[in-house]
Amino acid sequence: MSLPAELRNKIYELALHDPVGHHIKAQTRLNRHVAQRISVQEFKSLNTGYRIRNGRQWQQVLSALHQQTVTSATTKEDPVYVPLTPVLVAVSKDIYNEAIMYLYRNPIVCVDTQSLHSFLTLIGPKHRSLLRDVELAEWGYTATQKALNFPAISLLADAVKLERLSLKISPESSAVSIAKKIYRDCHIFLDAYGAAKGDRFAAVDIIDLAEGCLVNRVFNLTPGRFEHVSEEKLQAGFESFKVHLKQELSYRGF
Repeated sequence: MSLPAELRNKIYELALHDPVGHHIKAQTRLNRHVAQRISVQEFKSLNTGYRIRNGRQWQQVLSALHQQTVTSATTKEDPVYVPLTPVLVAVSKDIYNEAIMYLYRNPIVCVDTQSLHSFLTLIGPKHRSLLRDVELAEWGYTATQKALNFPAISLLADAVKLERLSLKISPESSAVSIAKKIYRDCHIFLDAYGAAKGDRFAAVDIIDLAEGCLVNRVFNLTPGRFEHVSEEKLQAGFESFKVHLKQELSYRGF
């Protein structure tokens, strides 16, 4: 702690900050559930949102959307994996108090709800309260994964300083159905965040729906022939979603 504050902050930045965020996957190690930080390249290979869902009407929509995303993404180089040194915060209490915010101010990008649940459970309520940006790359869609949607998002009830919550869920035909789905599995977080901010609708303003959520299922489902949706239509759909989510919160209250 004898170093100047400016130099200490630079060390914290180098040891704990990754500009592209922490990409997280769930796994089992030594018969224990853990959450592991991975590279962007590995994240892309593991993200089941990029795979075809057999037996689902919207599988080809996702396939077509992913094809467009991959085509665009391949023109850019993936960010290089940045090794971090999180053990630095365990050196002393003073260093912990100064440095911990550098670790949790990074965007947290989770492969799926299992990864989000494992990560949030392991870091505990104190560190959940430090989160600023959380992104869920895939909403649970199977019976097993659906069972984790509610408990995973509910753990964010401690994250009352959150500035952005990005959700990628299965394509829906209307903003109403998306709002109902999100309220059903997120109401613990929505209510806790609203209570902390003194505004029951506060969480609505930080929710960001990933591209492809508001897609009409009756659009052309043939891979490679996905119907283009204008920016104006997408924005109108998102605004409609926010209105309907606020209605859900109005009906139930805190």
